[in-house]
Amino acid sequence: MSQKTNWVTNPTKTQFIIVLAWYFVSLILIVAVMTELFEKAPAFRENYMLLVVLTFATIAIAKISTNYFKKN
Repeated sequence: MSQKTNWVTNPTKTQFIIVLAWYFVSLILIVAVMTELFEKAPAFRENYMLLVVLTFATIAIAKISTNYFKKN
């Protein structure tokens, strides 16, 4: 039986660029929310859940990047 491939295990160049761009936009927005960038000085200590989300997103991007570069 053949194994199904999806965009995480076998990303194309276009998919990789879209996911990477989406990640960086999300990263900037999450850091802006966590630090209350437009209101006061940075404080990461109160936003542990957002930090966890950011960590898991970074791990996912690392896995997708690894899969993309293995393929090419």
